[in-house]
Amino acid sequence: MLFLRRVYKPPSPLFNHPLFASSSRPITTSSNYKFSHHNQYHHRHYHPKMSASTEAESVFTDEDSTRILDFWFKDVPDYPSMEVAQRWFQTDAAFDDACRFLLPSLPHSHLPPPPLANFTQFTRTNFGSLLSKISPLPAATVTTLATTPQKTLSLLLLLDQLSRNINRADSRSVYTVTDPLALAVAQHATSPGLRFDLGPEGAWTGIPARRCWFYLPFEHSEDLGGHRRVLELHKELIRDCKGGKGEEIAGGIEGFLKAHTDVLERFGRYPYRNQVLGRESTKEELEWLEKERPPWAR
Repeated sequence: MLFLRRVYKPPSPLFNHPLFASSSRPITTSSNYKFSHHNQYHHRHYHPKMSASTEAESVFTDEDSTRILDFWFKDVPDYPSMEVAQRWFQTDAAFDDACRFLLPSLPHSHLPPPPLANFTQFTRTNFGSLLSKISPLPAATVTTLATTPQKTLSLLLLLDQLSRNINRADSRSVYTVTDPLALAVAQHATSPGLRFDLGPEGAWTGIPARRCWFYLPFEHSEDLGGHRRVLELHKELIRDCKGGKGEEIAGGIEGFLKAHTDVLERFGRYPYRNQVLGRESTKEELEWLEKERPPWAR
């Protein structure tokens, strides 16, 4: 799928916030914290002859990738319960702020432990600033930044997930700018000759809490062809997790995907996006929004 380059100019002053100023201060984590199955952050590049410019590569470094993975998976086991996994999908102002920039005194007493506990062990994330540097790039350039399974995973988290937290009040930029970029990266990463979604040397084969992030960009797309592709990937995931620790969460992910696909097959688009995208809703869509709208359709 070909994506035209879009120039992204955030309509809000979010990215002008002083906390988004360039900072090279690293994230510090507890000494006993490990992100397993990564080997761990040795980003062995799979494409030594890749033509990405040095300038483009400097936009998204291995350090940036590691910081995102540290943040997103902090205190989350390889096989989280569905309850724990909700931390990633619930609407929470404190978590959104943590995705934009992390203050040492961020209040989190109302957040469910353990996933969001101990935020004070981090310095600023500045993911909002990082997103503002990557989002104006054309899809072809962004795709070249996905050079390892680890780096691809972190890039997808930035474009497809953190973008939603950072731009909670600006969904239009998510749907029109970062979602297409995430989809291009996901298509590249899950191509038969690459399969970065399986992890380094297949380490994530039975771990849906890693693989699912490669599939969500297809789910967020309004293209039914992409949904058919991700249904195939999910069937493979279910098979790989059958009888294992990841079986429960893999089944939950499949149900979530089916709910999205059902809406797309019915309307040809996501009606809940109509207003922000300036689209006129049909009578049937309005009835669905009023009476059948699920919690994820926001």
